[in-house]
Amino acid sequence: NNHSVGAVDDLASSLSEALTAYREFCLQHLLISPDKNCCDDENDNIVENRRRKLKLKCRLVASRGPSGAKCPQYHIDHVPVRWIQTFVGPGVELIDGKNGVRWEAFRDSEREQDEVNPDSDAISWTPQERNKMLVDSKQANAYHALQGEGILMLGEQWNEYATRQSPFLTPTVHKSPEVSNLQPRVLLTQDVVFD
Repeated sequence: NNHSVGAVDDLASSLSEALTAYREFCLQHLLISPDKNCCDDENDNIVENRRRKLKLKCRLVASRGPSGAKCPQYHIDHVPVRWIQTFVGPGVELIDGKNGVRWEAFRDSEREQDEVNPDSDAISWTPQERNKMLVDSKQANAYHALQGEGILMLGEQWNEYATRQSPFLTPTVHKSPEVSNLQPRVLLTQDVVFD
């Protein structure tokens, strides 16, 4: 019917806008190589070379129910920057700013995941218990992205790949939203791929 065709056309248009916006952001703010001394950002040939080399990995996932919440624990992505946009259902939950984030607990949590220790109590913790350890909800300013809202989230590699003009910034702490049993969710993620 015409309603379905209109919805598909709207989604296609939104996807196209998201792909373009993320690509342009990456071209403006990221180096293709982490060596900040290799490029002069004012040189048109270098900029054009970056444009040709930039590769993106995009993922569009449709789900229903709690399986749509792939990352229920607060975390930081291991990428320079990620675009995340929910077209249907609740958006990502992120911590706006540094307040309430227990950075030392994040570093300890990362080490625990790298050094899987079968005797560790942390392995048996639920995501909710882990979230309380990582983020103080009374101090943190949690933001819930709106349906359709595109969010750029800085990852732990941002400062390694950012151009000289880009400021040194803290990565974005975030998690998947809680999703009810039958709630549908359509999610787009985009990442830069480095060779």
